[in-house]
Amino acid sequence: MTRPTKISGKSFAYTKEARAARVEGTIVARCVVTAQGAVTGCRVIKSLPLLDKEVVSTLQSQRYTPALFRGRALDVEYNFVAKFRLDDSTPAPSAKPLPAAPPRP
Repeated sequence: MTRPTKISGKSFAYTKEARAARVEGTIVARCVVTAQGAVTGCRVIKSLPLLDKEVVSTLQSQRYTPALFRGRALDVEYNFVAKFRLDDSTPAPSAKPLPAAPPRP
């Protein structure tokens, strides 16, 4: 199986409220990357105050290459991990998709 790869969409960013509250940590959201490359059906598994809605909105704005299994594009469920830190030397928050479960043919 070839994994989805991000091809477009906005990057994660702190909300004004989260930055003011100095929120740091990791959010995990489970989403479906469709055979068309859209991100849908996101639900937060591990939450951070004041950032959940922003992370889901950002994920749903992103497009990915579809996962391929035996040459066919298919919908796959992925866990996206977004890490947020307020250290000025750290690059902007990002997410890394991790498989949620084996593909269903």
